[in-house]
Amino acid sequence: MEFGLVIGKLRLPWDFLMSSPELQDQLAKAERSGFSFRFTYRHIVLAARLRPENKLSLQGKLGPMPFSAESAVARAQLQAVLDAANQHLRRTFRVIDGWIWLDGHQPIPGPVSAASLVAAVVMFLLPRKAYLQTIELFLHPPRPAFLEQGGSTLRREGRRR
Repeated sequence: MEFGLVIGKLRLPWDFLMSSPELQDQLAKAERSGFSFRFTYRHIVLAARLRPENKLSLQGKLGPMPFSAESAVARAQLQAVLDAANQHLRRTFRVIDGWIWLDGHQPIPGPVSAASLVAAVVMFLLPRKAYLQTIELFLHPPRPAFLEQGGSTLRREGRRR
């Protein structure tokens, strides 16, 4: 049998109904006890836990909230983005001890399979994608191409020869 997703010792078929009765028993046991895994999305390590009630819990540390001394404007603008996201998505982003966290739950309908698990992750992340991209601009501003190629931010006349 070809498995669609392997998480540690747990091997999930793409379709629960196409799996053998033994595998269905193993999956039912995993659903009752829950299981955890980690994955990376947009350079964010996310911890996922399937809870016994078929609810997927996801959490990830996005990065540090800028200090006001660093940039009061960036902090205020980023806080405005977090507030708007939380108003739209029901408290998804939190700041704890100076770090921005993504936190939430997504139900998984029906029995767990590779397809239903991946679908739940996508259903959770898709509405948050634009906010994550915006937050990323504050935490990791894009660098001009000449800096990526080893260039200097100093003007030529300011460099030592």
